[in-house]
Amino acid sequence: PVIFCVLTDQNMQQAIDRSGGRHGNKGAEAAVAAIKMAQLRKDSRI
Repeated sequence: PVIFCVLTDQNMQQAIDRSGGRHGNKGAEAAVAAIKMAQLRKDSRI
């Protein structure tokens, strides 16, 4: 799995909205996805 999170904010308000505002924290969402994928990979190894 590959997790690629790049924000292309047009202005400061968009950056604020995507870092914990009305759109949620997109960086935190990407980090959680990466941790879940690492755990899934670890669990699938026998």
